[in-house]
Amino acid sequence: MKNMTITLIAAAALLAGSSGLVAAEDGKKQRDDLMKDLYILNEGVRYLHDYYFEEIPSEKMVHDMLASYTDKLDPYTTLLEKQESQQMKMSLKGKYGGVGIVIGLRDENLIVVSPFEDTPAFRAGLKPQDRILQVDGKDT
Repeated sequence: MKNMTITLIAAAALLAGSSGLVAAEDGKKQRDDLMKDLYILNEGVRYLHDYYFEEIPSEKMVHDMLASYTDKLDPYTTLLEKQESQQMKMSLKGKYGGVGIVIGLRDENLIVVSPFEDTPAFRAGLKPQDRILQVDGKDT
């Protein structure tokens, strides 16, 4: 019985050690598969670039491919244009320019929907539903 326990412990240790090796080999195989797939993609892009009947800028081709692919992943994944990305980052950081109000139109009048706390508009006393008649002396 003692020999069987030692054998089981040795087998468990061997399996535990080899599982790390298997995981490393799986990771290497996944990287190798990715490199092969990227090579195929690269060859496809190069072929289209060289032989399509009209010139396709490679930057546009790659962008369109990524946009098409991300659209198919799920409803929450999308490829943002550079300007959209910068706006998203700015909104996530909470930095913005301006006086600090949300505005809207009501009966062709520009109105304050809501001022943001601790902004010039808030400190100036602007309230929801206030009409904005002029900005810098110019009629709105």
